[in-house]
Amino acid sequence: MVAVVQARMSSSRLPGKSLAPLGESTLLGWVLRRLMPVASLDRMVVATSADPSDDRIAEESERLGVTVVRGSLDDVLDRYRQAVEETSASTVVRVTADCPVLDPGIVEAAVSTLAQEGADYASTNLDQEIVHGLDCEAITAEALLIAAREAIDQGEREHVTPFLYRRRRRFRCVPVPLPAWARRPELRLTVDESADLEVMRLLVARLQADPETLESKDAVELLAADSSIGDLNASVLHRDVVQLRAATTEDRDILLAWRNDPVTVRYSRTGRGAEEDEHTAWLAEKLSDARTSIWMALVNGRPVGQVRIDRMGDEAEVHLTVDPASRGRGLGTEILRATLASIDDERLPALLAEIREDNVASMRAFNRVGFREVGRRGPWRLLRWER
Repeated sequence: MVAVVQARMSSSRLPGKSLAPLGESTLLGWVLRRLMPVASLDRMVVATSADPSDDRIAEESERLGVTVVRGSLDDVLDRYRQAVEETSASTVVRVTADCPVLDPGIVEAAVSTLAQEGADYASTNLDQEIVHGLDCEAITAEALLIAAREAIDQGEREHVTPFLYRRRRRFRCVPVPLPAWARRPELRLTVDESADLEVMRLLVARLQADPETLESKDAVELLAADSSIGDLNASVLHRDVVQLRAATTEDRDILLAWRNDPVTVRYSRTGRGAEEDEHTAWLAEKLSDARTSIWMALVNGRPVGQVRIDRMGDEAEVHLTVDPASRGRGLGTEILRATLASIDDERLPALLAEIREDNVASMRAFNRVGFREVGRRGPWRLLRWER
């Protein structure tokens, strides 16, 4: 059982953050010392790059008595492959070096959930909501090595685990049960920008804690109670990859709101919204139709859009909707990328889309993931993607 902590000095938003001082240690030092009480772990590994900029990370890790694996700067998934092969790990716990107040109990829960469920992948953030910075994933070495061999999407190689949870028909992916105090997705206990680091330093000072004595619950409760601290990094956008889950009847209201949004209506085939009863009947019909798949797109547990695939023989048509409040962030492209990565049905060699020519944002999103124009029908452009 090996915890692999990924770290690098070349962060685009806060360069050198892995070794930024926090109390009498560094962010990396905090993470490693916070993992030491996890009884199920046999060893820890720091996975950094072979770039000279990360020499200091290797030196700090070795000073703390932790094994170092060095590999590609950008292909983080391959660093994990190296760690598995060099340690003969059977299970990997994935942790990042910018989460200094991670909770040992939650890490232990991830490990035990993976084993008890006989799963390939267990995550605290799988269709759930958790404080940013308490995230933890446990993965079987076998599943991780498959991902390392087969993943070709850049995002899947950078973020390590999307290859697995985007393919839930192939890999058994399970959520990790969370304590109630950790279900606060609006709070940030991770370090991406200087404002996050300021928050972390204030919390540590107020709690008068070090890595061995700090209780994650205390940090969460203080951050929630004192808005003067939380406001410091409230505007920092947490970057994360899109996850997909199957839509259910419980998504009816949010899907109806998106369907009746004026921009959605403008670019729809019907050019009109839908009444509640009409939408309810339509959704029930689609969910019961084996030829149709509807997925909710989530970022950090929050719905940001939906994608529908209607199968027609050996082809299928894709329909995309982005939450009006989430537009302008490139999420349409990311939702489509997640969708294409999730389709493991070899009987679907091609996907089609029909988009109004004045819908510039949708055209751009589909073009970015490889859809190409193959025809026109009035104001509509016909696009096609082939495997």
